[in-house]
Amino acid sequence: MAGKKESYRIGTGATSLLMVLVILCLTMLSALCYSSASSEKRPRERVSSVQHEVYAAQNTAQRTIAELDAIIASCAGLEGDSYLDAISQKIADAGMTAELDGDEITFSVPANDNLCLNVALTVNQPGEQTRYTITRYATETINQDDADFDDEPFDLMK
Repeated sequence: MAGKKESYRIGTGATSLLMVLVILCLTMLSALCYSSASSEKRPRERVSSVQHEVYAAQNTAQRTIAELDAIIASCAGLEGDSYLDAISQKIADAGMTAELDGDEITFSVPANDNLCLNVALTVNQPGEQTRYTITRYATETINQDDADFDDEPFDLMK
């Protein structure tokens, strides 16, 4: 019996057990990947929705600025206070929500329930190179003073 070598062989039970273990690991990995992807979907959709709303507000603001530019250009022949008074009157006649205070025109475009785009233009005097200068163009939170940040944090998951 000295010349007889024993070899160790893996039976079919061990390979079947190994395959079950590999399949179980792959199933757990796929479940974790699916869970991670679905949990990231909702915040991503919310951010996309807010971006779309802000872009729509920016489009509206640019159209309003174009209308104001046409109004300012139509009053170019006037000077001094009559120039600003004529601009104010034409803004009112056009039914615009913009307000003229001194030489500054301000208006706000709501993006959604929580954000608005605030725009301010400083009207330049006739004869200058540009008719107006945009001094403010910012998206801001609405009703920030009313929000109770201590009781309930902002939830991106809604």
